Amino acid sequence: MFCGNKVGFILLASLSCLHNISEYTRHLPEFDKVIEETNVKKIVHEHYLKEGDDNRKCVATMLITSIISEDENMMLADTGSIAFIVTTLKSAINSDSITERKRRHDGYTATELVKCLSRMALNDENKAKIVEEGALAIFVNMMEYSDPEENAVAARTVWVLSFKKDIREKIKAEKGLLEALNKLKDSQDKNTRTSAEGALWTINEKKYETKTDTDVASKKHIFISYDWSNQKMAEMINENLKKWGYKTWIDVDNMRGSTLEAMGEAVENAVVVLICASEGYKDSPNCRSEAEYTFQLKKDIVPILMQRYYKVSGWLGMLFGAKFYLNFDGKYEFDKAFQMLLTELRGRGKDDGSTEDVVDAQVTAVRNSTRSRPKKASCSNWSEEKVEEFFDNANLTSIKRHLEGFDGNMLMRLKTIKREAPEFFYHYLETNMNLDIKEMVRFVDALETL
Repeated sequence: MFCGNKVGFILLASLSCLHNISEYTRHLPEFDKVIEETNVKKIVHEHYLKEGDDNRKCVATMLITSIISEDENMMLADTGSIAFIVTTLKSAINSDSITERKRRHDGYTATELVKCLSRMALNDENKAKIVEEGALAIFVNMMEYSDPEENAVAARTVWVLSFKKDIREKIKAEKGLLEALNKLKDSQDKNTRTSAEGALWTINEKKYETKTDTDVASKKHIFISYDWSNQKMAEMINENLKKWGYKTWIDVDNMRGSTLEAMGEAVENAVVVLICASEGYKDSPNCRSEAEYTFQLKKDIVPILMQRYYKVSGWLGMLFGAKFYLNFDGKYEFDKAFQMLLTELRGRGKDDGSTEDVVDAQVTAVRNSTRSRPKKASCSNWSEEKVEEFFDNANLTSIKRHLEGFDGNMLMRLKTIKREAPEFFYHYLETNMNLDIKEMVRFVDALETL
């Protein structure tokens, strides 16, 4: 793409401004909306990723990796972007241009370039290409260099790469890489230490054993896993759960010593794990470590959507499978969303006893109040009058008027809807029947006895 000097300078400045903005506004709905409306992705992809001018091509590549999702990584295919960034990075670490320990090439620091590779590495196909281009040796160089920022970003990128099994073997085989990580896990810099510990955790597929201390072993709490961008909402959920008598574990209250060791113990002692999903969560190696460890231990997962219009995909989508999502993304008022969460938890993580005790007590209470009711086999033959009697015996008279005209067969169909379309079911109870949480729990428990 031919440009005169003045036009070329304006283009470079515009791309640089967009890139700088994107670094601080990634995953913000307002920014994403502007990017989509102005067609920036298509323009950058079609006109600048194969630029003849290295400066514009470099900043365009850093920009595009900041604004595309993992599912849009095909934009980088056949552009030579990975090879170009790795080559530029090699030039940066071998350059004599050093200011305050920051190594750079054509004005771009090694740190900026590795952040770009780290975002590319979120896609599994790109992981292999990055390693093939010889990036691992560069990361060793950066982890051994005297700049903490280079140390941290290189270790973090190794961590991101290590989630692919065949790449882990290449990492282990790379001369000096594991030694560099082991040194950095004792770094005074928190970001460096966390990234090095996380990379080693994933590379070695290490699992921390739960302490045998009876006090720790007896804890059965709700573990809350979230990305820092959703910290405020995660803390709000945490505080409200505690008010309702639940034991919870969240890093802001419990972090001590090794971050990964504390997380490992907390997941092991969890009765259920809330995963607060967003684009930022999916992109975070720390969050991925928590989520995959949860999956390995076969812990119950409650997926919570934290970002409006976010479509769960990639490794996070595979982990969730067909699970029912709760919405804390603004779709519902907080109180309504929280009521749905309480219903989903069914007493798991309660301070006043085990999950089994809580659920059994609820079911027993309903059964004791409905002893005269026929067995499940005869339920589908109930008349409308018999259904009304069922509601009366279960102390659910407030619900009876909403289901006027229901016979036994329709009641069983309603139970089927609860099982096959839970989001619709609970949303209907809240918005159309205006049930509070106590009525909702009693009604659901009564249905379960049919």
